[in-house]
Amino acid sequence: AALLTGTLQANFDLLGELLKCNREAIAMFTDALSDSQFRKLIEIVVTSLVDSNVFLRSLVLSLEYFLEQDCRAAKDNWRRYPFSTCRIQEFLDNNRLPLLRDLMSVVSFDDVSQENICCLNTALVFLLYGDSRGQLAFYLNSVREYEKAQDRPGTITSNFASLLEFWWDYYSFPGKDRMSLELSSGLSFMRWRELVKTLTSSDPTNPPTSLFFRPPTSLPNSTSTPPTR
Repeated sequence: AALLTGTLQANFDLLGELLKCNREAIAMFTDALSDSQFRKLIEIVVTSLVDSNVFLRSLVLSLEYFLEQDCRAAKDNWRRYPFSTCRIQEFLDNNRLPLLRDLMSVVSFDDVSQENICCLNTALVFLLYGDSRGQLAFYLNSVREYEKAQDRPGTITSNFASLLEFWWDYYSFPGKDRMSLELSSGLSFMRWRELVKTLTSSDPTNPPTSLFFRPPTSLPNSTSTPPTR
């Protein structure tokens, strides 16, 4: 089983590198898959996030890169990426928040290591682009609402906050790990670091962009008649 898992992860990692930021390769890849094959691929991605998260991150980074290219393009004949017909874009649009929740909780603090810190980085990529659109608080509030609906308030956010302590220690010194993170994502380490600082802020005002934010508990509505004065 461990061998199969390792093979799956290696295949996903390789596929992600082959597709990353390559419009033609992504088009060829998705066009080659029938609808049933694409659904099967997505099922494997979603149910095997420890193995598939780097592949998933490559897709997110690629689509964000294409969008940035399109926004910067000044030529009238520039061929824009077909986001409206892209099955990968549709999948991400429909599953961004569930994927984020799962990535934040697929690894526990007791299990986190050099081998699976990639799961944290993939979750952070989702949050980085959410933050760039002013949606970081919305993303985290959606996680809190899910925790509340599951009657498990704070479980996902507290777990991820603990994981980011490990992340901070792991990347605390300049070196090849920081460089690898920057080169593989095209994002400066400063952006990663500032996001982690925001997420782990212990500001007493409890900003909703912090994982330590807890919404105030509202008192139940009273059905009794208030006393007359």
